[in-house]
Amino acid sequence: MVTTNRFVYSRLGRSIRVPCEVLSNPPPEKVFWYHARSNVSGSESMKLLAGQRAKINPGMRHWFSPVLEINSIASEDAGLYVCVAENKLQPSGQKPVVRRTESATTLFVYCPGLPLPNFRWKWRPRSCTDPMSLREKNMFRPLDRARDEAELILPTVELQDDGFYFCEAYNGIGDAMSSPTDVTVIGKFLSNQ
Repeated sequence: MVTTNRFVYSRLGRSIRVPCEVLSNPPPEKVFWYHARSNVSGSESMKLLAGQRAKINPGMRHWFSPVLEINSIASEDAGLYVCVAENKLQPSGQKPVVRRTESATTLFVYCPGLPLPNFRWKWRPRSCTDPMSLREKNMFRPLDRARDEAELILPTVELQDDGFYFCEAYNGIGDAMSSPTDVTVIGKFLSNQ
């Protein structure tokens, strides 16, 4: 969880200090600020899928510190500033889940948060060439075992269920997408006997 002051007002020539407090497990390895372009909202500028790292444009003003500090404010300092925290969590590199048709499988995610998150399962068919094209998996029954855990039960897996599954956790602070789980579905084996 990353928290900062929402709005900071200052007069020209004055100094400001804005802390960025980060609560994460594992603790952050890197906390930094950047001055976003005025035509890009904060949510658009930092919409990252799980495992992606923030990319800072070399021409963009940035500070490698959890405290944004500007001495002698100038008019070009006005605008949106974004605090970014990164920790060791990387895509899990899970091995594919392989299931035969008509068998059941359960996908599970654990995601603590304050406030407690809601969960939404998404799916991308293996045949889809657009990596950003995710479809909600509403036809299956999502079950919450606890407030910070969610599971997706696929009661009867079919060939069309083959693909990559993601769990989105969201609350009033923000949202996060899990690393993909590769579900490979193989058909029934028919013998020639």
